Amino acid sequence: MKRFVVIEHCLVIMNVIGVHPAKVGSYSQLLIFLFYVANYSVMTYLVVMLFVDSPRTLMDGVLCFTNLLVQLHAVLYLTCLYIERSNIMKLLVQMDEKFWRVEECKNVQLREECLHTLKMLKVKYRTFLTMILTCALSYFYGRLIENRTADPENLIFESYIPEGVSFWTLFIWEHLPSTCLMLVEISMDFIIFSMVSLTALQFKMLAYEMNNIFALEDDLIINARFKKCNDQLTFLLSFRTLLNNTFSAVVLLYLGVIILILCIEIYFIMSMDSLEEIIRAVVYAALMFFEFFICYCFPAQALVDESEKVVEGLYNSKWYQHMGTSKTHAKATVLLQGKSQLKVMFTVGGFLNLNLQTGLSAVKTMVSYSMFLRTMTVLAEEMNESIE
Repeated sequence: MKRFVVIEHCLVIMNVIGVHPAKVGSYSQLLIFLFYVANYSVMTYLVVMLFVDSPRTLMDGVLCFTNLLVQLHAVLYLTCLYIERSNIMKLLVQMDEKFWRVEECKNVQLREECLHTLKMLKVKYRTFLTMILTCALSYFYGRLIENRTADPENLIFESYIPEGVSFWTLFIWEHLPSTCLMLVEISMDFIIFSMVSLTALQFKMLAYEMNNIFALEDDLIINARFKKCNDQLTFLLSFRTLLNNTFSAVVLLYLGVIILILCIEIYFIMSMDSLEEIIRAVVYAALMFFEFFICYCFPAQALVDESEKVVEGLYNSKWYQHMGTSKTHAKATVLLQGKSQLKVMFTVGGFLNLNLQTGLSAVKTMVSYSMFLRTMTVLAEEMNESIE
């Protein structure tokens, strides 16, 4: 995958966490995968035990629920990457073998636009790495540096400290599930981001080819261009289907988890008194919003937009000048025009189309639920004050 630098980086990460798509059947990969799943199981138990072990407030309950969602988020991604290794490998092989190469594009302007798009993929990837590292450092060490006490609240994941286990032992161990969380997010988000974005780029190049089918009068050249465009469009439609089948279910679950997490983070921002805690919540929320929109909503919207330009490209190819001279061209044009009008979308759960409208609707839901949580907290505080 030398052509796709971001995907190549993701494959290195996937090898570290035991979900490399080219290593199906590897016992070492299975052991690594089970090792991390076991870590998340223990982590989940400790998070729950902290809440059960002693009386807690509503805010503590919300924080506990958030930590559980984070563990669920990691396990969902890790499990999906492991189960779908075969399909992911098929997608990667098809991309390497059948995606048109940007460098071979003859139109200088289009080639520059495509190269700029590839450059921006790398920029977004590096930006996300910077953001996730900043967020990790803040959550790993921020509270500990600020309070300098060996309390459960200063652990990476606020959790129960079992008898016979020191704070520092648990603190060091929690680096394992938290680091795996970062790695699995990077690999899953940017595998999907890259595949959807590069597919949109292929539709952009196809639209240009469609527009130039009749650029020359030679019938043999026109027929060859028809075949080239038809074959590539057929491939891209099947690739879209495989992409949706591979990631549709996990993205649906991701949407549910991310909406709940962001609801709670917005609630924390509105409820917390400590400036340091507010800053940490803002950094984490910014990371989640970046992940949601940059890795999912914007690429999905680009896929829709570029695929719709394919039919426009064929319509603007001066096909009408050749309808009376060749029945073959007329038939090929009609068939290709019909195929070009098939909707190309990245679907979630097989029923929800992911795009900017979906993202904005999700944000509206997040704000509504966070305001509801805030209202419930205020009412609970007022009730406690009246009882006292």
